[in-house]
Amino acid sequence: MSILKPWSLLTLGILLIAATGLLLHLSTDYNDYSRYNTGWNGTSIFFDSLEKERVLQLNTVQSLSEYNNSLLLIIAPAGNYSSLEIGYYQQYLEKGNTIVVLDDFGSGNSLLEQLGSGVHLENIPLMSADSAYESPEFVRSYPSGNSRIIQNISDITLDRPSAVDGGSPFLVSSFLSWEDKNGDHRVDQNETVGQFIVGTMVNVGNGQVYVISDPDIVVNAMESSDEAGDRSTFISNILHLGNTTIIDQTHSMTGITDTPSRIIHKIQTSMIAQIGLLAFILIIFVIGFRNQIW
Repeated sequence: MSILKPWSLLTLGILLIAATGLLLHLSTDYNDYSRYNTGWNGTSIFFDSLEKERVLQLNTVQSLSEYNNSLLLIIAPAGNYSSLEIGYYQQYLEKGNTIVVLDDFGSGNSLLEQLGSGVHLENIPLMSADSAYESPEFVRSYPSGNSRIIQNISDITLDRPSAVDGGSPFLVSSFLSWEDKNGDHRVDQNETVGQFIVGTMVNVGNGQVYVISDPDIVVNAMESSDEAGDRSTFISNILHLGNTTIIDQTHSMTGITDTPSRIIHKIQTSMIAQIGLLAFILIIFVIGFRNQIW
């Protein structure tokens, strides 16, 4: 068996380490809104930032009974809600807690209807001539009323939101907006230009339900955008609606992923994991060299 010279071993080791690093950085979860998706449509940056805050992850609806004066944030709700689960959400609201729903075309209506909120999200993309990025899809929205959720807000850019019916509006589009019923991004004869509600609040039991018709405000692409408006302030306002913030992972697209993506995400975001991986690779090469495997 031929044995590689030390310099060949070193070269081989460097190439393997480089290839491993490249694989980890290119490997990602491509599910929309997934907290493990590091791409533009993921929420990995948002969830990484939450590690600095007092934010909890909700993995079982039953545990909601433990909280008082708290906020439950549901991003891009997905799946069907059982009557038992709805019961826990209702009990949570009866205790005076707050639920914030970020949704446009997901399962938000099912949840809102079963909670008895009287709020409904239209299943039609909203467009506006008052937009960002030179595209009518990026609708500029403005505060309405004096709700604490819009404190220090002048405008926020939403990505293809939908109109909201019901409740007390706190966020609206400009009067240059329309529901794009045929998807051509233009105003047609059967489409009316006007102002639409994109954020509303309703009292349910002793609690409050806030509905914002765009979960995209927390995706990675909006993090570094210079046309997102007062997005960061708006998200901060949301997270401080209760003394404790809970992120729902039971019925949220942010929690949809697979095991390899979870592992890769942990390695990408943990310095200890990266050092451990590097040490493991070096140990393997040292053992191989000493045993003349290489």
